[in-house]
Amino acid sequence: MGELEVIKRIRVIIDEYKDDPVIPHYRIEQVIKDYDRSMNEYIDNLYDNLYKNIKWKGITMPAKGFSKFDIDLKYGQIREDKVKDMFKNKKIEVKSERSWWRKTGNIAIEYESRGKPSGVYKTESDYWFHRLELDEGEFCTLVFPTPIIRKIVDKYKDKLTKNVGDNNTSKCVLVPIKKIFDKEFY
Repeated sequence: MGELEVIKRIRVIIDEYKDDPVIPHYRIEQVIKDYDRSMNEYIDNLYDNLYKNIKWKGITMPAKGFSKFDIDLKYGQIREDKVKDMFKNKKIEVKSERSWWRKTGNIAIEYESRGKPSGVYKTESDYWFHRLELDEGEFCTLVFPTPIIRKIVDKYKDKLTKNVGDNNTSKCVLVPIKKIFDKEFY
């Protein structure tokens, strides 16, 4: 892993824990700006300046002898716990979309039926799972916190809405798949 990847991962951590008073974010930003040394020296200095004896989300970094793998492992374990938490005492909504997404480059998200809120605007779920299928079955599943998918629909519904369903009584927004990754949504 190159230095640029480490910096990107640190930025993800900064964004993920920006409200956490334990991690001194201004110091992380300063380290990113100041260090352009070799990877090992970079990580050693990062560790010495920031993580020594700091409890980080319940994890105490070891005093010496850690490696890039240790950081990646701890990062991965935290994310695994977050995914597990998605299924504990949470509601999920699962929508499946057949192969049209592949032909159009869009995903269809219903938000109204017969003049009333439906789909994403009616769900009480915490997470929205959007399965993209091919003829052979599932290709992948996109997972959104419900407020994020609603934000995406709000952004595009005025310009990308299509009437669908029986007698065209439902409305869905056709969101370009590449647009769901726009920075404004995270």
